[in-house]
Amino acid sequence: MNENEQNDRLAEQAKSLFDESVDGIDGATRSRLNQGRQAALAELAAPSGVRWQQWVPATGVAAAAVVAVALWTSQPQVETDAPMSASDFELLLNDDSFDMLQDLEFYSFIDVDAEMMIEDADADVG
Repeated sequence: MNENEQNDRLAEQAKSLFDESVDGIDGATRSRLNQGRQAALAELAAPSGVRWQQWVPATGVAAAAVVAVALWTSQPQVETDAPMSASDFELLLNDDSFDMLQDLEFYSFIDVDAEMMIEDADADVG
């Protein structure tokens, strides 16, 4: 017996079992099944505008979640004129140098100016 014959025999057995089970259903169950089928067909026949409206709230929530995650994971970009090293902070935090805090922008300018002079000197040598 080849595979096609086995498949055909299995299909016949499944069909006969299905037919027997359908014939054994009482009238009340058939009525409920028919009502469910009619309701499903009516829902499919509804205008297409009704179906998309059920997804609007879910789509709004999903979009809000995407925006929240994007904002939460993005890191703010902080721009500084001149980066300060730890030794600069140690110098500023000494008890004797609180007057320097008033002129912090000036000292930052001096630091940037000194770096530019070093870069120019390196460019001239190289």
